[in-house]
Amino acid sequence: MRGGEFARNLTLYMKSQKYGFKEFMAYRTQAISWVLIQSLGAVSTLIMVSVIYSVSSGVPGWGYFQLLALGGLVQLTSGIMAFLISPRMLVRTMRNGGLDQLLLKPYNPLLMIVARNPGIRNLGGVVSGALLLAYALHGAGVGLEAMLVFIPSYLIGLVALAMGVIVLALVSYVLFKDASFTNWLMSIMFDASDYPATIYGIIGSTALSILLPVTFAVFFPAAAVFGYVSAYVVLGVALVCIAVAIMFYFSTVYLLRKYESGGG
Repeated sequence: MRGGEFARNLTLYMKSQKYGFKEFMAYRTQAISWVLIQSLGAVSTLIMVSVIYSVSSGVPGWGYFQLLALGGLVQLTSGIMAFLISPRMLVRTMRNGGLDQLLLKPYNPLLMIVARNPGIRNLGGVVSGALLLAYALHGAGVGLEAMLVFIPSYLIGLVALAMGVIVLALVSYVLFKDASFTNWLMSIMFDASDYPATIYGIIGSTALSILLPVTFAVFFPAAAVFGYVSAYVVLGVALVCIAVAIMFYFSTVYLLRKYESGGG
């Protein structure tokens, strides 16, 4: 992508988000209510982890703040996914022929899909998840060096996950013309990710990585920041994430060709 094209796409995205934020804040009481509702996930995670460690020894190998950080990371990631892309909204738009005008505009189709998602209401989940994660990392005594490993590994995993969600939504459109399956699978995957993937064994952890690469954005970055995996594993996972993201991108391009114009 050329520099001018990138700048144009970025400008469109920022303007779309600015408009979405103004529209969301038009009814302030409703907006505040949504923010508070979306924050309940982080609160429930804090309560759940506290209860687990008050009545038991917790998850083997993982301390209180470490498991809390994993839960905060799940809340942050799920909030970001909801902010970036809504499978239900995307499939509904495609069923109604709503991508006609988007695909004809001189912008990247993926950008148009993401920019049109009204995900501002999910910022409450993003902020509360980030605060919970920051609190847990501070409590666990994580230093700057570990964060320099965590941040890039998380961002790379996040890109792979976002592309995976888009592909899954498009597959749901092609097969079912409905996104209920996608939302159901995402809900299960994020709930399962509140605990270290290793507790599910090889089969379970592999399934969590293949069905939707949630572990790439949640478990491996958390394991990396706490030193549970070596630098070679971190590098290997990062390379896999890049390969997966590229594969999902080309899959998206292919699946968009299955779009039936005019609400077909």
